[in-house]
Amino acid sequence: MHRRVLALALAGFACGALLAAQEAEPDRIDPERPDFTNGTGIVAPGRVQVETGYTFTRRGDERRHALGEALVRAGVAPQAEARLVLNSYDWIDGPDGRRQGLEDPALEVKVRLTGEAEHRPPGLPAVALFLATTVPAGARPITADAWQPTAKLALGWHLSEQLDLSSNLAYSRLAEDGRRFGQAAASLSLGVSWTAELGSFFEVYGFSQESADGAGTAYVDSGVTYAVSRDFQVDARVGIGLRGAGPSYFAGLGAAVRW
Repeated sequence: MHRRVLALALAGFACGALLAAQEAEPDRIDPERPDFTNGTGIVAPGRVQVETGYTFTRRGDERRHALGEALVRAGVAPQAEARLVLNSYDWIDGPDGRRQGLEDPALEVKVRLTGEAEHRPPGLPAVALFLATTVPAGARPITADAWQPTAKLALGWHLSEQLDLSSNLAYSRLAEDGRRFGQAAASLSLGVSWTAELGSFFEVYGFSQESADGAGTAYVDSGVTYAVSRDFQVDARVGIGLRGAGPSYFAGLGAAVRW
């Protein structure tokens, strides 16, 4: 009798833990794309999420097609995920002809440093930390030919049922023609949920420099997302360069799926 009671209690505890884990997971997929700003959400342990897309960029006389934008996210702990950035295959047409090939991939870890909103004092953001580095394995015309580390802090505020505000602060050590330089970046993105499936965002972001001798750059972009199902989302975005030697304009499409 006691064994039956104990077995029932253990079964009830296991079911309760499973239900709690399911409830802790976001109802719908929460991709990093399509905006530049990364969120603070984590893929649940045991789940895998793949994000991909295409972007066309016009910068003066240069036109660039980037196909892939592949990001694989795997939940490894309740507060952490491992990330493999496969990036894109690029076709770059300019005054000197065409360059093409694979971009450098990257390895990343994302750790959420805060709990859910109901466990934080009012006004304090959710916080996540990214640690990443590119791997010099891309095509010769495209690769930076050096490891390029980045540290990024992601902040997120849930303003209401319809509005969310996100911000990133990042610093990278980049390489260009064998020269090292530091790059600071910052962004601010406002997300709007129009319905349970349809969302949009408006964003501004910028860099201290994008080349060893370059000046600061800034961009503004906007886009829409549509959740086809709980685990599949599509997106589109457009943007322009505001200052510096950045792209004159860019546009892209993408998708994300979760298993």
